Amino acid sequence: MALRETNIKSLPLLHRGKVRDLYEINQDKMLIVTTDRVSAYDQLLKTLIPDKGIILTKLTCFWMNKFEPQIKNHLLDEDLTNYLNEEELISVLNRAMIVKRFKPLKIEAIVRGCLDGSAWEEYQKSGEISGFSLPSGLKKGERLSTPVFTPTTKAPVGEKDVRLNFEETKKLLGKELAEKVRKKSEELFSYGASFLKTIGIDLIDTKFEFAMEDGELILIDEVLTPDSSRFKISKENETNFNVGYYDKQIVRDALTNEKKNTLQLPMELSPNVVRLVCNGYRKICEKVCNYRFPMVGVVMGSESDWKTMQKAVDILAKFDIPYEVLVVSAHRTPDRLFEYAADARARGLRVIIAGAGGAAHLPGMLASKSVVPVFGVPVETNYLNGADSLFSIVQMPKGVPVATFAIGDTGAFNAALEAVAILAGGDESLTEALYEFRRSQEQSVLYMHNRIRKN
Repeated sequence: MALRETNIKSLPLLHRGKVRDLYEINQDKMLIVTTDRVSAYDQLLKTLIPDKGIILTKLTCFWMNKFEPQIKNHLLDEDLTNYLNEEELISVLNRAMIVKRFKPLKIEAIVRGCLDGSAWEEYQKSGEISGFSLPSGLKKGERLSTPVFTPTTKAPVGEKDVRLNFEETKKLLGKELAEKVRKKSEELFSYGASFLKTIGIDLIDTKFEFAMEDGELILIDEVLTPDSSRFKISKENETNFNVGYYDKQIVRDALTNEKKNTLQLPMELSPNVVRLVCNGYRKICEKVCNYRFPMVGVVMGSESDWKTMQKAVDILAKFDIPYEVLVVSAHRTPDRLFEYAADARARGLRVIIAGAGGAAHLPGMLASKSVVPVFGVPVETNYLNGADSLFSIVQMPKGVPVATFAIGDTGAFNAALEAVAILAGGDESLTEALYEFRRSQEQSVLYMHNRIRKN
């Protein structure tokens, strides 16, 4: 479910930024929680981007660990359970970091590898960016011969960052520190760009933030995320998945186009733009971190349903389908259910398998709030052996379909197989795995036949 803001009571709130909520652990440490808020053109939008905070956190941790030979960072290897209660832990799962507290330097260290965005606009006017002269005749999106350091000020929420030339940067930080920041920023950019190139991603530009400790630069905040960087998939690796950017530029372009029609900068994004942003962010995270986001949601109304729904999970695992498991009640946690269903498509879920018993309203309620196919699994009950669950799930009104399977273990098993069949469309390796499964079933029947004949 998308997270707008945190509500942690175990720690005092220090600050709510554009995207991150900061909590004090003590004078030396703090908790950073990355929400799903999105800002553009120095404004905080009303729309949320589901899983954005999880993706930014995962990428930041990846890059900080990868850059450790080049620079220290503020990450601390501590257990969140030392500071948060169970409910709080669930709310910030995979989107929280415990870090050492530092005072950030007064600039954002932006490095550009291509002539794009505001740098392209500045080049068209003056032939330079941030006081750095460039050759004439360059084209939009052209790769620069060397990365260019184009720092800005750090403006509060609602105010605009101001671009600095290097002389202004030296006045703000001091000559020695400014040189150190420029050199380290360009070094990290080149190292990151080289790695990304090996996995088919072009790094257009990015922003680093630093602090100082005992005369050493410390890498802080976020690193090489789709919020702080712009990426393109290398042409030889590009698919029809999303032609163009795989980062927040999608948001900027959508807002700019809408402004042309309404003459006002909109504060909300359309569902289609949200899906594009989610797809782009996930694509970068999957390629960089070698990670697969869930494609199937296995949902149940109670922990007691797990014995049945585990059969679905076993099949998904057998076919190496990434999945997630959730307990959510149609009657006791309806808001949570609706949020999950509404965000499912944007989060990349292709199928939801929902198990429920008795009144069994869970599958139908999910289907009413999502365009993702919902497979209903009637769970056996003590009194009517699951017949009540079956009748409840299968009798959906016209226009809100739930594909309903058999009662109990067989239903869960077959629902997962049907999900695999849907996902196999366009995936030859998964299709072959399904054929192999069918062949194994055929073989098992032949074995049974032979045993019967011998008896």
